[in-house]
Amino acid sequence: MKITCRIRLFVLVFGPGFGCGVPSYAQGMAATPQTTQQTETAAPLCDPNVIDGRFLFADQPAGEQTVSLIFQNKSASACRLHGEPGPSFGVDGHSVRVESCWLCGKDGKPAPAPERVPENEIVVKPGERAAVDLHWESSGASCQWADDVDFFVRWAKQTGYLFTPFQWRMHLCSEIRSSGYRPAADAALLGMMKEGALRIAELENPVYSDERATLHIAMQEGSNARAVGCQDIYTVKHLEGGMTRLDPLRTAQSSELVKLASGETQPEAEGRFIPFGYRLRCKTAGETTTAEAVVPAEDLDKITHIEWRAFSGKDPVFLTTETHFKVLDPETLAPNWGDKVEGIRTGLSIDRTTFKQGESIPLHLRWEDVDAPVPLAQSECGEPWPQLEILDSEHHLLRTFPMELLCMGHGWGPFVIEKGKAQRGFSEVAFASSSGWAPPRIDLSTDQLPVGVYFFMSVWSPHVFVADPKDEILPRRGLAGHEGEVYATVRSRPVRVEIVARSHP
Repeated sequence: MKITCRIRLFVLVFGPGFGCGVPSYAQGMAATPQTTQQTETAAPLCDPNVIDGRFLFADQPAGEQTVSLIFQNKSASACRLHGEPGPSFGVDGHSVRVESCWLCGKDGKPAPAPERVPENEIVVKPGERAAVDLHWESSGASCQWADDVDFFVRWAKQTGYLFTPFQWRMHLCSEIRSSGYRPAADAALLGMMKEGALRIAELENPVYSDERATLHIAMQEGSNARAVGCQDIYTVKHLEGGMTRLDPLRTAQSSELVKLASGETQPEAEGRFIPFGYRLRCKTAGETTTAEAVVPAEDLDKITHIEWRAFSGKDPVFLTTETHFKVLDPETLAPNWGDKVEGIRTGLSIDRTTFKQGESIPLHLRWEDVDAPVPLAQSECGEPWPQLEILDSEHHLLRTFPMELLCMGHGWGPFVIEKGKAQRGFSEVAFASSSGWAPPRIDLSTDQLPVGVYFFMSVWSPHVFVADPKDEILPRRGLAGHEGEVYATVRSRPVRVEIVARSHP
């Protein structure tokens, strides 16, 4: 197998014939009989925006690995899927070029005239599914690991299907083979695809895009599936422009590179990149496995499905469910700007007024240099963020907390704060925390506030930006200098928060 590598600068590249495309052909498996009528030439090419994409993957047949792409027509009219999904593999941030055989015959050779082969396209009626299987040998003398693969299609417009497994490692030891499009029954291809076999707990409260949300995922009773760990939970996202992604469930960032739940094993990781902050919790009771994940809410409205790859005996079972999460824009919250002082201001929004002990309180922060007469400084990561003041019901100050920010900066700056542009941040305060999720977070688990009424205020104290007189160019761009004295201190309007007992209805 011929393999060449180059720096992978973009996730989405142009398919065969460009960059790391796959213009050559080699061996393959026998073509699957075509049962969908191909005479419907009037059907237009499918718009990827109306195609629902799914992924199945397994170490099948023996000695090989297979990825199946499942396409469902969600529109009200028939359309055509046409041409090769050109794969581009990636490992450790580099593209890996692997030869491919599209429309392979029993003799292991590609069709001499692909446009004349029926399996080069398929018509899918509304609600119908079609599939493409791509497979390769997974053992041999010359092999290459891969972390992800993009499948590029050119139907009504070009788009991609990005497949990023976690525990399941792609082990490429031959050309990539496919016998083209075929009809796909609901009950599947590589094992079984069971729709509606997962239960996703509804989000209890309004969720805003700058928050984190907790997802509770459970296998439905009677699924007869056995989970092997939380790492086999995936999200399917349909992004603007038609691109579809299957990724390991992205969770809120943690201060450690990888955090796995107790009892779970870390996959082979030497020399490989592992998703930052990957953390899930799994629990099994009897035959039911449940998972809990804290996820960035900004992703939720892009997720169309959640897949959990489990097993029934030795065969994989893909339990799936559709999702319809609603995420709100924090700009719709009242900003509660405080009085402007010396040209600066800060605001604080909280989307509810009552919280039970043990709940996290989401803090939507705002701060702005409106028209300060001197330049103000901020770090590469946007510090200083506002601090949080907690006052009692009589407006007496109880405590002040800094807003910690987890930021992997490069040590650049400080930079000049842009005037007239409000900045936003999100943090949360927990009065009884046991989860220890990622900062920014204020944890009062060792010093809980009693039940009662409190007032929260954000407090912002930026520093003056002092340009470096030795640098003749960068100061004019606001890229060189240091922080001077504190310029001024401003506060938001107080926000009333009531803490009630856990048993409160």
